Amino acid sequence: MDKSILFVDDEKPILKAIRRMFLGSQYSVFYAESGAEALDILSKNIIVLIVSDLKMPEMDGYALLSKVMLLYPSTIRVILSGYAEENLIFSAIKNNLARAYFLKPWEDEKFKIAIDEIFKTQELLKNENLLDIVNSFDTLPTLPGLYINLNKLIARDADVEEISSTIQEDPAISSKILQVANCAYFGAKTGSVKKAIMNLGLVNIKNIILTSEIFNLVPTKLKEKELLWAHSSLTNQIMVKIYKDLLKKKLLDKDASAGLMHDIGKIILFKNFPIEYENVLNDITKRKIPFSQAEKERLGVSHEEIGAYLLNWWGIPNSIVESALYHHSPLNASNINLELTCTIHIADYYSLKLLNLENYSLLDDNAFNCLNIKKSEFEEFIEHIKSEVDMNGI
Repeated sequence: MDKSILFVDDEKPILKAIRRMFLGSQYSVFYAESGAEALDILSKNIIVLIVSDLKMPEMDGYALLSKVMLLYPSTIRVILSGYAEENLIFSAIKNNLARAYFLKPWEDEKFKIAIDEIFKTQELLKNENLLDIVNSFDTLPTLPGLYINLNKLIARDADVEEISSTIQEDPAISSKILQVANCAYFGAKTGSVKKAIMNLGLVNIKNIILTSEIFNLVPTKLKEKELLWAHSSLTNQIMVKIYKDLLKKKLLDKDASAGLMHDIGKIILFKNFPIEYENVLNDITKRKIPFSQAEKERLGVSHEEIGAYLLNWWGIPNSIVESALYHHSPLNASNINLELTCTIHIADYYSLKLLNLENYSLLDDNAFNCLNIKKSEFEEFIEHIKSEVDMNGI
């Protein structure tokens, strides 16, 4: 895999510091002091990763990343900016202009490790077995029309009235959004899509639409589909409650649906290999082995890999891609996404336990250490919140 990076910043001392940091590295590194210069470099070179400042004269980083997304969609887009631009950073992520962000000032070693881990994830998602499986699909699932339309509305700053009207044209999606909004955690208690949007936020709304549409790829009456939706929903609820009640942290909007999307690869595999996947399910029951082992033996690829590949292909934030890829091996996640991935790992395990579903995947107790939570105290916490979560699916 080519390892080329383009850093864009109008401040020469910043570029000088980055140049010094990557001197002698394994990467082919390019530097630009303006959006125009960056686009010129992109037109003449294959750039895998662009890291851009936001606050620049003439063409700012937001405008630059918008052009890069349009002209070079396969280039990974990352923001490097100051705390003062946090609102603009989250706006860029909300509009899929950036997959991740770093804040100035940075720590050199942590910054270099984070860059290394972005490339590591990309390499894992381009292994030969995975690409063979993906290439065998009749068609790759595309982003739903409603999801695309919602992105367009957000991009032009449409008001909540117009957005809610567009969503309400699809009764099934509207119902799903209201069910999420009215679950025990969000507690909106509303029949209004407009109020649900205000309560959940647009990033969550987009992810609910995407996940719901992917679930619709398989037959409605399929029992496994209903159980998987209930499991994904409960995983998301537990994840949110871990952040709120145990970590005492605000979960970033861009990550608030990670639990809902972590097992999306199972749906894709079931859709494309229905007979083989029935055999996978039989192997799990008869041999009492983890999902991933059964999938790899039968198909040569796991649901984590397929799910992460498609989330990555759709341009979903890197934190959600990694939490899908590593939710059964959380310590392999990058440092920047380790906390979220460990949370998903724990939530996934206990969601299956609460739903009394078969689960032969191992719980990595080190995930509790990463979160600075004692396992015994967490299990008391799970018992306590049983009445607060919806275990029937959202």
